[in-house]
Amino acid sequence: DHAPLGLCSVLIHSPEDAIPFMTTVRENRTARSTLMNQAGGGHAGSSRSHCAMVLTLRQLNRGSGMCLKTTLNIMDMAGAERPSSTGSEHEDAIKAVMDYWRGAPVTVGGQGFIVNYELSGLRTAVVQATEQHKKRKPLVNPKQLGTSFIEYASGCFSGSALLAMIVTLSPAPSCGWETWFSCTYGDDLNKLRAPVALQAAKPLDAVIEQAEKTA
Repeated sequence: DHAPLGLCSVLIHSPEDAIPFMTTVRENRTARSTLMNQAGGGHAGSSRSHCAMVLTLRQLNRGSGMCLKTTLNIMDMAGAERPSSTGSEHEDAIKAVMDYWRGAPVTVGGQGFIVNYELSGLRTAVVQATEQHKKRKPLVNPKQLGTSFIEYASGCFSGSALLAMIVTLSPAPSCGWETWFSCTYGDDLNKLRAPVALQAAKPLDAVIEQAEKTA
């Protein structure tokens, strides 16, 4: 239920309404040139941000007045790159994080560190959640990994959301480390096992009240 940073809602009445919304989502992505992934020729460069498109569907049973909400989260995660492939700066990791939290400009190298930290944090959280479920222990999300990105994805750990992942790879021989990281990353996320928590229908009045509070 954690809302991603910068969340905004748009009412969609038809598939055609989704086209300008998807255009806006694409424009909100952040991309920059890195040493490994240069921008040019219509290519924006390396993705330097996570971007999510959230589709919420509500099904109303007119006979009972109960409403069931289903949410589809489509997330484009920033790509992992080796520090030597991201930027030429000698980056201080702590400074990069502090600049991010202060809203100060972050260098290309600093962005690479933050992206890799969050991707690794999500992998660690998935592995820990799977182990907790195997041991039938209560799920406790690791506080030290509690970035907004990981909190947003935490529904996968509890079983309130199902996880599917598409891994994209580069065929370039120079991207060997990135290919290895992506493959092992997808393999680790594929190991996630959590008891599925079925969504329960709620009275329509309660759904409307909750929507008004969060609007």
